[in-house]
Amino acid sequence: MLSEPALFNTNNETYLATSCLVADANGRRTDLERMVLLRQETNGYSFVANIMDTQDATDLNVDTIEQADISVARDGSIILLVTPIILGANPDHQGCMVFEFEDFAKGQLKRDSNGVAIPRTIITADGNGLGPGLCSYDAHSESGVMLVITTVTNNGTDIEFSLRATGVHP
Repeated sequence: MLSEPALFNTNNETYLATSCLVADANGRRTDLERMVLLRQETNGYSFVANIMDTQDATDLNVDTIEQADISVARDGSIILLVTPIILGANPDHQGCMVFEFEDFAKGQLKRDSNGVAIPRTIITADGNGLGPGLCSYDAHSESGVMLVITTVTNNGTDIEFSLRATGVHP
């Protein structure tokens, strides 16, 4: 299942980053999930690369990596914003992580010598339930990375969603 798509245009080409969630008769299969980059073609989209996968989630000590957004940093680098998630935790969403592409056209993030994706910025915040996550960024805005924080109150009867300007420019 494709989930939470993010469109990005560069060099007159449109790309789509999306999470691929996997389920079978026994339930969700996070061990097979990944985030992919697709390029728009005349009659649909073509596969570019797996941007992040289960190994990346393991390297970050989380279960899944979802809610992609792609943007351009103030230094001109193309960046990927994602939400690391620990399923069943309180909160599930662990904030926002920003990675830089080594080669965007090939869907390759900057990685260390062991192949581990190198976070450029990590943003956390308070919250419960879903918690902090789902980030977006526009280098021209003084707000910095925008972060959604979810808080459950009144014994689970009320849910508050807030959108916060972090002031962080990755």
